[in-house]
Amino acid sequence: MLYFLILSMLVHKQPLNHSIVVTIADIKPSKGSIFIALYDVNNFLTTTYSLTKVVVAGKVTTQQITLPTVSTGTYAIAVYQDVNNNRQLDKNFVGLPVEPFGFSNNVRPVFSAPSFGEVKFRHSNQATALHISLD
Repeated sequence: MLYFLILSMLVHKQPLNHSIVVTIADIKPSKGSIFIALYDVNNFLTTTYSLTKVVVAGKVTTQQITLPTVSTGTYAIAVYQDVNNNRQLDKNFVGLPVEPFGFSNNVRPVFSAPSFGEVKFRHSNQATALHISLD
């Protein structure tokens, strides 16, 4: 019986988990922190993230950030550079961001946030590499 249980576990493999490596470009060197949020379709641009990571902006304009062990699925990424380290994306009087930001697929929204469909990407059973430029 144990043999059949082990055999069925080998045949019905669980989905693999792999990292997402995001290269972020156009960073303002040595200014604040970079906030990266991974979303699924159910929580896009809410305060409920699938995964978040904050790193200090280095002395370079391009930085790689790894989101480790992410399950396969469809996701979107939003990034911003918190230049003044107040832990929020600062906006002007009409609600437009005044700090550098970017999205997966390098979507450049003009007057409103992008839809999940515009910024989504598929993460499969291998490492995913993305490039996002801050604006």
